Amino acid sequence: MAAGQLVILPLAMGLVAVLGWRAAFLWLGAGLLAIVVPLTAALIRNDPSERGLMGYGATAPPRAMTAAQEAAERTPVSEAARTWPLLLLCGSFWVCGYSTFGVILAHFIPHATDHGFQPHHAAEALGIMGAMNIVGTIASGWLCDRLGPKVPLALYYLLRGASLFALPFVTTVPGLFAFAALFGLNCISTVPATTTLTARIYGRYSVGELSGWIFASHQVGGAIGSIASGWLFDRTGDYTLAFYTAGAWGLLATVMVLAMRDELLAPGRRPATAIHAPAA
Repeated sequence: MAAGQLVILPLAMGLVAVLGWRAAFLWLGAGLLAIVVPLTAALIRNDPSERGLMGYGATAPPRAMTAAQEAAERTPVSEAARTWPLLLLCGSFWVCGYSTFGVILAHFIPHATDHGFQPHHAAEALGIMGAMNIVGTIASGWLCDRLGPKVPLALYYLLRGASLFALPFVTTVPGLFAFAALFGLNCISTVPATTTLTARIYGRYSVGELSGWIFASHQVGGAIGSIASGWLFDRTGDYTLAFYTAGAWGLLATVMVLAMRDELLAPGRRPATAIHAPAA
């Protein structure tokens, strides 16, 4: 995703400038269908064993999991939905979508051009953001393996909130690029930490299903953030209040993450962190 942002954004800007936004969307969609879909079908597999291979570092094929072993690391959605950690994961990732897709990706270029920056400087800043996304995501995985996911994830949201509070005061091109680098470092870095935290709380066999709901909250946040920021701009004449609002949400997400219990919930029963008390 980060590498795609680094490559596709300048390409998209060029297509829009030459062909207009409608033709740019058509050409980008055609490229997706002609290149990405066939490559995905040809190369992606669910497991190395489907290609007659073993996972990296493995010395023998993995043992088949018993039903009891798998159940110990699986939490049904119906049970997880009654616990605070899932609501906090969805809530914090809602903030992630609100602040990234909803505010920065939708409104960063209009904000920059309204404040005297050239459009190519704004596009270059988004390219820098994409490049730093790569660094931040890899570093996030490294940190989560050594410190656990909770503290790094809280730090990402804290830095994001602080950077959004600072954005209205950026008036120079180097400052714009510095903001892009800082925001890019903690933009997609939330993904490995959130996914790891989901696995640690609900079990690794629940990650796929629960991540679908968590990522859905991210997209809802992006939609609301985009609309809310545009609404605030229409009423105030600039994006300052929109950025302050997103920054405040970032600080609240920090509190949400710190409030989670970073431990595997016991299978087969509603945990102590449940929203409602267990039935007698």
